[in-house]
Amino acid sequence: MMVQAEDVDDVLKTLYPWCAVNHEYDHSGVHSVQKRDALNEAKMGSGFGGAQTRKRPTAMTTGCLGPYPATRLVSGVLTDVEL
Repeated sequence: MMVQAEDVDDVLKTLYPWCAVNHEYDHSGVHSVQKRDALNEAKMGSGFGGAQTRKRPTAMTTGCLGPYPATRLVSGVLTDVEL
């Protein structure tokens, strides 16, 4: 993180030599605290199902999808998903 901050400083000093740069970091210990059954990407598998403690219900609605069509790959064919 410090090497990246030094690189950012070099860029900012080149682009904005009249500005003073202050970096602020939050290394609070509570960032790693979570509920026992919370979603955690470190526990997820790369395939379907993952290794989560429980499944969560999901309802896809038209409002979730935005202005683009919802499609999925079914038996090698790209198919529209009807809600």
